[in-house]
Amino acid sequence: MDCQEITFIFICVFWIVCAFIPTGNSYDDNLFPDSLITIESTSATIPGRMAAFGPRLYDEGIQGKVIPMKFIDEAADYGCKVIDETIIRNKIMEKLNIKLYEGNFIALVERGGGCSFTEKIRNMQKSGASGVIVGNSNSEYRLITMYPNGDYSDIRIPSVFILQSDMYDINENMLTKILVLYNQNLIGLLLIYL
Repeated sequence: MDCQEITFIFICVFWIVCAFIPTGNSYDDNLFPDSLITIESTSATIPGRMAAFGPRLYDEGIQGKVIPMKFIDEAADYGCKVIDETIIRNKIMEKLNIKLYEGNFIALVERGGGCSFTEKIRNMQKSGASGVIVGNSNSEYRLITMYPNGDYSDIRIPSVFILQSDMYDINENMLTKILVLYNQNLIGLLLIYL
């Protein structure tokens, strides 16, 4: 093999390697989840992205039942208003005959509705939720990172963004699934019992 052939092979290998390594501009971290919701009964997983504000999920985790807010009040589907926790507990007892203890639920809300992510999480915190799952309002297959709008120093509960199809799946099967939400790096754990 002469020098010209070796140079040609080197250039080809170098080109192939460079073609498959993403540059900083082409890397989109929103394509990758940083948390997973695992459905224990089926071992299926739902990818999610944690918000850029509020606490992260830690080793000790939090626990609660997933409560779609539209199940409580159609107008609260987006989390744009505070619902008294007593009303939430009473509706769950009335409709499902399940006793919901104070602060023992994870609110499921939909993106949109005229309020920011920060407002949604704050409203659900004031409603007594121990965590929030925000489902996308369109069928776009892309997770987003929820960024704060204004001051968020009062937000003390974690929140995760999921795809619309996964939100519908949780809504439709809310009585039959046990979900576990955790940081994909195994830093945190959020148990969700239905």
